[in-house]
Amino acid sequence: MKKRYLLFCILLVSLLLSSIEVFGAAPPKKREIVYSLNVWDGKDYAAPFYPASSDTIYVMADFENVYSVKETLVYYWPITREYMADWDGLNKDVGETLEVLKGDKVIGEYKKVDYVFYYPKGYWGGGTQLFTGEKARAKKKEYDKAMDKYWKEVDKYYKDYAEYNKKLEEFYKKIQEGKPAGAIPKEPKQPRAPTFYVTDVSKAYVFSLPVGRYTIRAKDKDGKIIPGTVKTLIAFSHRREGIGYDIIPESKWTYPETANDSSDIIYQYREGTLYFQPYKEWEFNELEYNKLSKPQSAGRPDRWVWIHMERAEKIKLNIFSKNNLISQIRERPYYVEQIPGSTLGYNIKLLDRKEYPYATADFTAFKFSVPPTGDYKLVAVDKNGGIIENSDRYIRPITVTDARNIFIASFGPIVIGLIIYIIRRVGR
Repeated sequence: MKKRYLLFCILLVSLLLSSIEVFGAAPPKKREIVYSLNVWDGKDYAAPFYPASSDTIYVMADFENVYSVKETLVYYWPITREYMADWDGLNKDVGETLEVLKGDKVIGEYKKVDYVFYYPKGYWGGGTQLFTGEKARAKKKEYDKAMDKYWKEVDKYYKDYAEYNKKLEEFYKKIQEGKPAGAIPKEPKQPRAPTFYVTDVSKAYVFSLPVGRYTIRAKDKDGKIIPGTVKTLIAFSHRREGIGYDIIPESKWTYPETANDSSDIIYQYREGTLYFQPYKEWEFNELEYNKLSKPQSAGRPDRWVWIHMERAEKIKLNIFSKNNLISQIRERPYYVEQIPGSTLGYNIKLLDRKEYPYATADFTAFKFSVPPTGDYKLVAVDKNGGIIENSDRYIRPITVTDARNIFIASFGPIVIGLIIYIIRRVGR
């Protein structure tokens, strides 16, 4: 019995060790010539990677995009079901010239240029801008100069702070000794780091293309086409423009909803308050837009999707009821006030800049208190009063019938059936 138990334990341990070895093993890697891009997606620059298995590159037309041809190690990652690049293992630039063809005709030959990405609100702040050539080098120089100035100010701040602590100690010592101490020493002001960020200067092919279908290929210094670099390139654009909305219900302000198409109807349970945040939006082919930032993702070529680009500014929202204008709403700042005590809940209040000039709003939005009945139409208008196309949405409050009436009415057939039954029994 003991021998069987010992054999079972040995087999179990062997199985566990073998499974750890299998699942923990590094995936096999293969050298490939790939495309690494920085493409404009309408809001920011995405960084898609095109392995050898991806034969079509998608870019947004009429915007400058960054193209790099690399030799790297490629492996398949089963968890995400996509090919990945091991840039740390191998990251080698390939080619001297990038050619773009329209049909059989070469319409562009591009050499590598210096470029940087400029982040005006910091790396995570959005609003990324692309600079090339001399402007790129100047932007990098500006950032380096700002950082040098900041670090010098930091060094001076620490020295001044040490001197401040020394003076403060002497100040309190004189007070304890009953001697005249004079004015209390002033604490030095901490320096502020630059709010913008600029990447290091890099080299790549940078250009834009009009809408169309192209062929792209890389050539070496001898003018020969590099195997594995010939791919189809599709430059696409949007079909329509409009205004989309993030909608913040007062009852659940942390869970905003969206209304991106004019056919979307906004339902409000009974009367309540909705906060609208309008965005400029473009409508793209789903397949093309998905492939733009995630080349190995799926998408339907027969479907169109609205994409929020940026907050719509200098607009107003008009509310209509039966074609009559009943309200014109302006954007206002709001803050959320938690209800004190053990009671859970919050109140959304208008932030009065006169009363709280330095306070920060939790969000800005257009407020509309939905009446309990009726149908309403929301339309965005520009600063000149013109209606913005594809900005209309219908708002409908949901009225609930008293459930007691439905419950009572459900007994009607039973009562009628019972009466008929009684009449027939009595008639016999």
